[in-house]
Amino acid sequence: MRLVFWQGILSPHQGSYIRALAGRPGWSVTVVAEHQITPDRTALGWSVPDLGRAKIMIPAGRSDAVAIAIAESGHDTIHLLEGIRGRSIVRTVLPILSRRSARVGVISEAVNSHGIGGHLRRFAYTCGSLRYGSNLDFILAMGSQGVAWYRECRFQESKIFPFAYVTEAQAGCIPQETRPQMSAEFGIAFVGQLVPRKGGDLLLRALASQTERNWRLRMMGEGECRAAWERLARMLGISDKVSFTGALPNKDGRKIIGSADLLVLPSRYDGWGAVVNEALMQGVPVLCSDQCGARDLLADPIRGEVFKAGSVDSLGEALTKWIKRGKRTSELTERIKSWSSCLEGGPVADYFAGVLQHVYEAAPRPTPPWCCP
Repeated sequence: MRLVFWQGILSPHQGSYIRALAGRPGWSVTVVAEHQITPDRTALGWSVPDLGRAKIMIPAGRSDAVAIAIAESGHDTIHLLEGIRGRSIVRTVLPILSRRSARVGVISEAVNSHGIGGHLRRFAYTCGSLRYGSNLDFILAMGSQGVAWYRECRFQESKIFPFAYVTEAQAGCIPQETRPQMSAEFGIAFVGQLVPRKGGDLLLRALASQTERNWRLRMMGEGECRAAWERLARMLGISDKVSFTGALPNKDGRKIIGSADLLVLPSRYDGWGAVVNEALMQGVPVLCSDQCGARDLLADPIRGEVFKAGSVDSLGEALTKWIKRGKRTSELTERIKSWSSCLEGGPVADYFAGVLQHVYEAAPRPTPPWCCP
């Protein structure tokens, strides 16, 4: 089996399953990316992932990408494109692969479908379906949110499979720091960009109503909203219970998550939300909005809860419930961590292989491992 992944950067949210695929006997994996990593992602604490035995190629330019696409367009190779729009490398190679009748699949999130911009994106993706839909063998869409998006944009339903971003299991974490803090305070973590889309302001407003609760919030990240959210915390009278740490390397972010009793992802919209994976892998329950792709990981209420995006009241009700339950216990931690092994690279690689067997060998349609009890 020969696979070629086409990506904007070497994604740390795909590295573990790509590494697992590259380690399978008889499999050859190449990752072609525009950049190893970009400065904005480095500023967020991202690093180049370990892709194991996969071959890495960084084209020097458009002509180089075209040459790779032509050289790798044999019928024994399957190409995995990061979306069908946006990435210049995908816009470059998709027409070439289509003309050469190459085997092509897409790995993609949904996009923000709200407002006028959402209508324009839906129109653009529907046009993409009409132009390229027949040339795509399958679409790995991030969560039920992604599946619904591609279905709405008229891609063939039988070609759409739910998928997930995957993070490294316990990477760089010291075991003691994945336990809840000994403090009596209920620890809450927010990890992400401090930008409007991530909804940190909603979290601050929801926590301001928890006047009778003993809690502390740590907000890790940087972005255009930091000063405004610091002012908001002061205005709400909760600045003494909120700390802003700035952006930290991923391993340090995981330590912050691992010492919390609850992670909150209050995004107004999020194509996935890999921080949810990172929390669950450390046994930390999660609250996330219903506009996050990773909401699918919270089907069992022991793992957390989904609230209405943009609603301070809905988030406040969920926070009240979880803070009243008290600090995270060792039993809950172990139950969540045990379940989250299904999110590791090996099980996701097995599911990926099952999709290919279904598409190309008429094997039964596989069930995503995170959908199993």
